[in-house]
Amino acid sequence: MLGFSNMIKIQYFIGSLLLFSSFILQAQSLSPDVSAALTQASAWRQQGQISKALQLLETQLSTQTDAHAQAALLGQLSELYLLSRQFQTALTAVTNSLQLAEQQDDRRLQAYALNYWGNILTQQQHFAEAHTQYQTALNLAQAEQETWLTASILLNLLYTEKALQQPLTQRLTDTLNYLEQLPDSADKALNFISLAQYQTLKIQQRYQLLSRAAELSDESDNARLHAFALGELGQLYQQQQRWAEAQSLTQRAIFYAQSWPDSVYRWQAQLAYILQQQDQISDAIQHYQAALVSLEKVRPVLYQTVTPSEFEESIAPIYFNLLDLLLAQASAATAETQQQLLQKAQQVMESYRVVELENFYQDECVTLQMRQKRQLAQVLTDDTAVFYPIILPQRTELLIQFRQHLYQVTRKDSEERDLTALVERFLSRRLATAESEKLYQWLITPIQPLLQQHQISTLVIVPHGALLRLPFAALISPDRHYLAQQYAIVITPSLQLTDPRPLTETAKAMLAGGVSDAVQEFPALPAVDQELSLLHDLFGGEQPLKNQSFVSENLTEQLRAQPYPFIHFATHSEFHSNPNDSFLLTYNGRLTLNELERFVRISRFRQQPVELLTLSACETAASALDQAAAMRAALGLAGIAVKAGARSVLASLWKVDDQATAQFMRLFYQTLAQEPTLSRAQLMQRTQLAMLETEFKHPIYWAAFVLIGSWL
Repeated sequence: MLGFSNMIKIQYFIGSLLLFSSFILQAQSLSPDVSAALTQASAWRQQGQISKALQLLETQLSTQTDAHAQAALLGQLSELYLLSRQFQTALTAVTNSLQLAEQQDDRRLQAYALNYWGNILTQQQHFAEAHTQYQTALNLAQAEQETWLTASILLNLLYTEKALQQPLTQRLTDTLNYLEQLPDSADKALNFISLAQYQTLKIQQRYQLLSRAAELSDESDNARLHAFALGELGQLYQQQQRWAEAQSLTQRAIFYAQSWPDSVYRWQAQLAYILQQQDQISDAIQHYQAALVSLEKVRPVLYQTVTPSEFEESIAPIYFNLLDLLLAQASAATAETQQQLLQKAQQVMESYRVVELENFYQDECVTLQMRQKRQLAQVLTDDTAVFYPIILPQRTELLIQFRQHLYQVTRKDSEERDLTALVERFLSRRLATAESEKLYQWLITPIQPLLQQHQISTLVIVPHGALLRLPFAALISPDRHYLAQQYAIVITPSLQLTDPRPLTETAKAMLAGGVSDAVQEFPALPAVDQELSLLHDLFGGEQPLKNQSFVSENLTEQLRAQPYPFIHFATHSEFHSNPNDSFLLTYNGRLTLNELERFVRISRFRQQPVELLTLSACETAASALDQAAAMRAALGLAGIAVKAGARSVLASLWKVDDQATAQFMRLFYQTLAQEPTLSRAQLMQRTQLAMLETEFKHPIYWAAFVLIGSWL
């Protein structure tokens, strides 16, 4: 069972209110049209309509010649860009705002701009730099007697000092004393709620802050804020396991927040958790489901504005607590009821993988264009199974989807941290046999009888968490066979995001390119020359784009000229925990994932879409010491087929020896050319088996390669 984080930087649901009144106070000194635009934009911001607020202020900025108005508009625009996670655009706006404010010698506007700048740095986790900006802003705000801005900056300083692991006692005392002197208002209530998040305060202090916030928000008739005060009070009682009080307060929070789906989901999930703790399982399931319905209403905004840590702390637990309850019920249910519960669990897992990718790529369009409506019976053949290894804190649930039936196998003697640690040892010890056998026994042995009973030959795996980094093909059975020798294996981030269609024999054209030279401080890849030469011999067509010719302009020209069902890039490429840092190396630059998406989608909606995108010489580049970053990098790789708009992607989890890569690609494409009727999964398996007969038979050379997406 997963608890919910108590300390969340409430950037969306409270952060979207933060500075609201202080900015309106500033707006009062501006012209009526600018003031009205800022007021309307703030109102839309509170409603989650970020794009409308941006459009309004961008339009207003384009008509302004007054430097004060420009500075004010740019400052607020920087906050909106930040909420949209457009970091560079936000930084440009805030630096321009600060420059204009300095030119006008307007210290009030300088304080606002520096505070906005600190917010940008905080979201990027540059806490030391953010602290410097906040401190400078605080000095200016205090000198200008900007009381509400001062309160906001004090709270921001607290957050950065907590992140920097600095002592908080004196700052908390100073902030609390300052807030208590402010006139009563909804803004004071908001600041009290923010301060009460700090567990360094005594329980009684936090209780008093939240109780006072509830009174002030009620007096100001601010239902949204009142819901936060009540909900936070409910969480305080929840932490003390005073379930009756926690339940009552949380139910009241839901009542007041019912018009705000971007916040009501939190109280619905909190109520579900409270009920779950009291063994009121049916009611808990109902409220978890209600929370997901509320989340669905604000997906376009919420998943693009929540940081990765906030997603893991406040949203992922809703899905996994619900999964926990559904699967627990299913294990004790009758056959018919069990199927219904397992189907619900599968839907929850599928939905989670969708929103997880949306949050990772900060782009709802990634998943909207790929969601499939076809029934599983239409795409699953009798010899294919879909495998969901679901890692829960105290057990691992193995969910297997056959064409007409779902099965559940529970491993009760397993814990999430143990499985994660085992995966890490397996990878760090270069796929050592001992760890490989343990992972096989943990994940595969329990479902092996079912797979044999249904005569399964293709296994489609939907991994999550630590298993995103696991090369399943290399797992070793007790009789010393690799999993790849038993099943054709394909990875998919979600069935809902996969378009499983077979390759057609008419799909021949290939766009190939790569970089073999040492460029941009990356080492040479000598085997790329023979790799590209082989592809041209097998598929013909235009000469591969190699070295100096492998640049963005040429790629765009080739893709616009004709559709290519096969695209092969043999060049250094890296997947990082931040998708904005992920790239493919061109001869004179770096192709970001957004640019790759634009390239591939040029031909996506033609009669012949991209059937297979191969990224040779790629890796998930994250420090092995940072497991969270490593898992997010693997998530980016797992979702690349969805992001790029290709039916399948062939890529590698780690950088493989140059000659071994060339050998793998030679075997793969020769088999594709010689036996075009094979499914993609069979094609992948044939290549893996062939690698076992070469000098590169150790799985470190071939198990890194994964086929993602369609298995047909």
